[in-house]
Amino acid sequence: MPILDELLASPECDLTDPIGLVAQGEWRWGRLQAILYDPRKSDIFQQPFLYSLYERTRLSGVRHPLPLDLDNRATLGPLPTLFCGMTNLGPDSICKYLAERAVCVLGEWRNEITKAVLREDSLGKPAVIFEEEGKEKFYSLGYCFPSTIPTVSPLSLTGQPSNSIFGGYTIFSEVWRKPQQLILSYLGLAWMFHTFKLTALHGSRYATNHLTKRWMEQFGFRDCGTLPFCMNGEPGGALVPGVFSTLLRADFEERLREVLTRTRELAAATSSSA
Repeated sequence: MPILDELLASPECDLTDPIGLVAQGEWRWGRLQAILYDPRKSDIFQQPFLYSLYERTRLSGVRHPLPLDLDNRATLGPLPTLFCGMTNLGPDSICKYLAERAVCVLGEWRNEITKAVLREDSLGKPAVIFEEEGKEKFYSLGYCFPSTIPTVSPLSLTGQPSNSIFGGYTIFSEVWRKPQQLILSYLGLAWMFHTFKLTALHGSRYATNHLTKRWMEQFGFRDCGTLPFCMNGEPGGALVPGVFSTLLRADFEERLREVLTRTRELAAATSSSA
């Protein structure tokens, strides 16, 4: 199967259904890809893979990691934000939670070996160039998952995307503020809409989680309202407000189509000037 880049380069590329196009490209955009977690694929997901996701989530963006202490939220990193409202954020609980869901792992294919070689630059002067060789290996950079079972519409049985679901996501700090963060987010959202035949994807967050609000708005998410006393906050503390938001399929398709169109035009311009 061709990857997305090859499909975009084709003169017959049709952007009428951008989500379907990404699915046709097997969720791979350049070296980035969204892959459904399957423990039987040991060449990609080395065990204990879910626990490795737990630890990488816990340590993501943390400058001075501390030993895990479930009574101390300072040791949990982004876990309380990602699994907002859950009372048990220990590895056993979270790994069991993820094992019962379809987890889409967002990552990058990287060569196992990078070596420095001496080459001549465009002026004929010696320059050190870093080249990659060896077998490609999939390196996880985040994941997304349904946090509820789908609300299924009978229309979905006819092939019309008409279901809805709540979902969660995280991108590891290794690629924050880098192009990978944006592309992996698009791949993960497209995977959710396609896999569950969604017309709407819902999300929930703490009212204090402004970073997620700003990040997800660029994909079309819009806040629907705030419920007071909705989620568990600090252990042993009072319930806190929860904000609920929705991304409509039509809004996401419009933004994804724009990104794919710009990518196609840029590739065509680069090819013609080469």
